[in-house]
Amino acid sequence: MPKELKKRGRREAKRQKLDHDTNCEETAISSASRPAHGLALSTQAFVSGESGSTVTNQLPFESSIAPGTTFFGLLDEQEQEYFRKADETLESDLFKSEEERDMFLQNVMKETENKELKMACSQGCSRLLEKLLFLATPDRVKVIFQKFHGHFGHLMEHRFASHCCEALFTVAASISAAEYAGPAHEKIVGDDKEFVSTESLFLYTVTELEPLIDGLLMNPFGAHVLRTLFLVLSGAPLDSQSHKSIIHSKKKENILASVKKEDGYEGQARPVPESFREALSKIINTITGDINRESIRNLATDPLGSPTLQLLIELDLGRSRKYKIKIEESLVGKLLLQQPEDEERDTDATRSFVKMLLSDTIGSHLLERVMMCVPKKTFNQLYNMYFKGGLGNLAAGETASYVVIKILDKLETPEFKTAEEELERALPSLLENHRIAVIRSVVENCSKRGLVADGFCDCLFETWRSGSGGERNLLLGVLEIRPEDLEENDSKDIRKKNPGQLHASLLVQAVLSVPGECSKRMKESILSCPEDDLIKLCKHQTASHAIQKSIEIDPTDIAYKRKLAGLLSGSIPDLSVHPVGSHVVDTLFKATLGGLKLQRQRIAEELLASERRLRDSFHGRAVWRNWKMDMYKTRRYDWNNITVASISNEAQPEGSEAKKSAIQIASERHAAAKRADEEREKEREKDKDVKGRLKERENTGSQRPKKRKQKEPVDETKS
Repeated sequence: MPKELKKRGRREAKRQKLDHDTNCEETAISSASRPAHGLALSTQAFVSGESGSTVTNQLPFESSIAPGTTFFGLLDEQEQEYFRKADETLESDLFKSEEERDMFLQNVMKETENKELKMACSQGCSRLLEKLLFLATPDRVKVIFQKFHGHFGHLMEHRFASHCCEALFTVAASISAAEYAGPAHEKIVGDDKEFVSTESLFLYTVTELEPLIDGLLMNPFGAHVLRTLFLVLSGAPLDSQSHKSIIHSKKKENILASVKKEDGYEGQARPVPESFREALSKIINTITGDINRESIRNLATDPLGSPTLQLLIELDLGRSRKYKIKIEESLVGKLLLQQPEDEERDTDATRSFVKMLLSDTIGSHLLERVMMCVPKKTFNQLYNMYFKGGLGNLAAGETASYVVIKILDKLETPEFKTAEEELERALPSLLENHRIAVIRSVVENCSKRGLVADGFCDCLFETWRSGSGGERNLLLGVLEIRPEDLEENDSKDIRKKNPGQLHASLLVQAVLSVPGECSKRMKESILSCPEDDLIKLCKHQTASHAIQKSIEIDPTDIAYKRKLAGLLSGSIPDLSVHPVGSHVVDTLFKATLGGLKLQRQRIAEELLASERRLRDSFHGRAVWRNWKMDMYKTRRYDWNNITVASISNEAQPEGSEAKKSAIQIASERHAAAKRADEEREKEREKDKDVKGRLKERENTGSQRPKKRKQKEPVDETKS
């Protein structure tokens, strides 16, 4: 076995001793710079899972522990096996009732007591601890929060414990929102221990992490936890699509979906106390004041630092006036704006830096978010400095095109018209480089702003016609569909969606949405396709959406729908049993309700002639049900009188509840009948009381006339 290569001599021994002393001093300084605030937690470097017991620093495997890290102990084999089986049981979710599941969770929670730190650092048990955090009670979450306090700096840098910290912040955010929005209860007493509120726990954590933020910004395991903490302090929704891409990667497992628990704030902002905003503003001001221009520009293209910088910029620009600072002194100002003292010297360097961001895959994401979040005045300043007059060249770039799309969405109408003319001249280059998303953004913005896009669409159709070789193959050329793509093939490679075809289909749908000549010319290109190719397009995964859009977009265009229904006649049964073509047939039912009674009856006769074939197919049964063919067979008069209003009333709205089972319907009916009986009994009792009161009044009233008769002689004295 080869021996380790060692250097000998007095100088080498002296150097090794000096390096060892330096490392020890750095370790002591780093540990001393992490004081505990407010919570009485153990500050031992090595903490055991058992309560009241600690382990000394004399360990046989001490040499395997990196300097400056904390070791919390290991779970024994029995504990690991128990937690592994508990994880499998929760994953299978084969409990007979909710009571059994709650009892099982209580037992698992008891086993995790005083073992939270061990489980968080364990590869096999950290995932179970994440699930238990989402299923735990608020009191239990606060206990775990206390256990983690004082060790967040080590846990957030750990490969497995960092995910537990992220889950802890997510769950505690919901608890803090409930405490802040509901009745105030600052302290909860139980088991001879006093727990502070969730707000205080977060503030203690922020105080603990303040001196460590610089290192966590670039840490591969701590950066995503830090971003989650920033979102919690700001009150922004944690599960929004724009924030998901910033917090973690797409490969991140969604533990919340596996436990099937909701907190009531899905996609919504959480109410947070004012102390959270003050703490976040303090962190942003500290980072902004300490970081220089060179460091922030290095952070802009870093895979770990850029998402955190994007989030900080968004939160910085979204702060209220109470905490806002001047834009020149903010992160955006240091990143992109020129400073007054070195404006002449820094102009070229800033322009070259922006060009580098536009060509970089990471920097372009940062520039997108900056252009979306900056105020209007700063946006116009950045647009005039870096983008005006060059959108045509930038839109042809692979990464810069996405920044151009965000700019087009935010431009004012006069500036947008100039940008449209500039991109119109660059259309051949955009189509050659397959920048379909930029063209679709121009068309959609024209439709949204109410502008006439005939000139842009004419140039677009001319470019398409020159590339496709004629009007007959125009639609196939636009959708980038080859003849072999239309052939039916059941292989998995053919079924995969082509991104280029998907963007082309979205562009066709956007052109169809523009009223006037644009939509008319696109419909003409659809009708000019050969009948066989049109039927194959209805069966294509991406092209079929364009066909459906052309049918739905204009209810008054009866001529187009009549021609299309005539081209598809004879192939309706084949389309009905096809997974994709069946949706086109469903669209035809609602489209033919107004003014196309003859075409609707012809399609119904084709479906009725192929009844057995449709009933044997899953998609065919759906078409039979949507076309109400049972009514057509038995009650044809009612079927002919179906209107669009009746169909829309029968359609289930998006926010409606799920379909109830027969047992649920019967139980609700029984409960309603029981309530009705109780109401009848109450009404009978009220009637009895009313009748009793009436009898009493009648009895009292029968005595009054006698008294009046006695007073009649008194009236005679007046006469």
